[in-house]
Amino acid sequence: MSPPDPIRPLDSPGAGPCVPLSARRDYLRTVINVAPVILFAFDENAVFTLSEGKGLKALGLEAGRVVGQSALELYKDHPRIIEAIRKSLAGQAVRETLEVDESIFEVQFDPVVVEGRVVSVTGVAVDITFRHHAAQELAENRRMLLTLTSNLPGMVYRCANDADWTMLFVSEGCRELTGFEPEELVNNNRISYARLIHPDDRQAVWDGVQRAVAANQPFQLTYRIRTADDRLKWVWEQGRGVLSPTGELQALEGFITDITARKSAEERVNLLALAVEQISEGVAISDLDGRLLFVNRALELTHGYRPEELIGRHLSLFHSPEQMPEVDAALEQVRSQGHFRGEIGHRHRDGRTVPIFMYISLLRDAHKKPFGMIATMRDMTEQKKAEEAIRRERNFNLTLVQASPTFFVAISAQGKTLMMNAAMLRALGYTAEGV
Repeated sequence: MSPPDPIRPLDSPGAGPCVPLSARRDYLRTVINVAPVILFAFDENAVFTLSEGKGLKALGLEAGRVVGQSALELYKDHPRIIEAIRKSLAGQAVRETLEVDESIFEVQFDPVVVEGRVVSVTGVAVDITFRHHAAQELAENRRMLLTLTSNLPGMVYRCANDADWTMLFVSEGCRELTGFEPEELVNNNRISYARLIHPDDRQAVWDGVQRAVAANQPFQLTYRIRTADDRLKWVWEQGRGVLSPTGELQALEGFITDITARKSAEERVNLLALAVEQISEGVAISDLDGRLLFVNRALELTHGYRPEELIGRHLSLFHSPEQMPEVDAALEQVRSQGHFRGEIGHRHRDGRTVPIFMYISLLRDAHKKPFGMIATMRDMTEQKKAEEAIRRERNFNLTLVQASPTFFVAISAQGKTLMMNAAMLRALGYTAEGV
């Protein structure tokens, strides 16, 4: 069976044989019973003469049910509908978005004017509830996204994968990050983002992004930018390519944040760590119970242990049982007074005792609460040897002086006699106690 000819207006060119009115009516009824629309009409007294369409179901009505009823009475509790009805009866075509119960309709009122008088009004109401709610949800999502991106500590972006990193969208965080207004970066209106990147970092940024895009993977980058006021900032960026349904790269989307403070802190920590590792004095950090958390290279060398043999061990490892009472007293002083300064013998891995001069103090957190101890240790072995050598040399020289027949006397700057040798004492008739 061949398809029927399309229905055409009766006065259209080549309309051919007229389609029976009943067939046209059935066709229109089929259309309005499928689409979410309402066809309506009311006379000059606002009494409904037509009410058809699938859209009636949203109002809990059936076709023709309100025919013969007054529209003004039926919708007396809906001021906007009443206003639209009155305007149309006054001869004005009206197009409004109206809410009835929980449904939303886009309604067109068209007055029928005969000899200057409105004899009826015809109209179409399209149920746009779903579309309206979808639009509201979309608007809310956009508002929420704008709020989130505006409060992020950085810049959300969408850009082209070109040499300029042409920005198609940047969030308000652009201003704080770069010093430029969003509109100044978008489409390179004033400056391209690529020009903000430090010249020494540009190639690395380009290579990093291209590798990730080629592998369809996200990218993370750390590099420097120059801001509008010529400040240098370190930034961290994470993003990825956005592909079309056919797999073609459309844009890059991601987030860039300022990590200058973190980078500076890392550099300070690294510098401090380097200094601690290179100083000649041993450094150890322990918890309040004396378990080691950190030791530097000098301490390892002084005690003969590898780092993995020390971390987590109690500092009693460095002391003999006979030394522990002295060590415990020192630690108690640290806990009660905040510091200790003095010499304590330490036991080397090979069993020998190493004289160590120590300074121990409490470590406190940001709330001044103690959480550990830090100690600096200086090996006194060489100093002890030097002191002993000086003592021996002094005693030797003193023996020579006492045995010499030549007179020797030592007098202070204040004229006080400090020492006379035996020959002089005998000559003067003094004793050592009497000088």
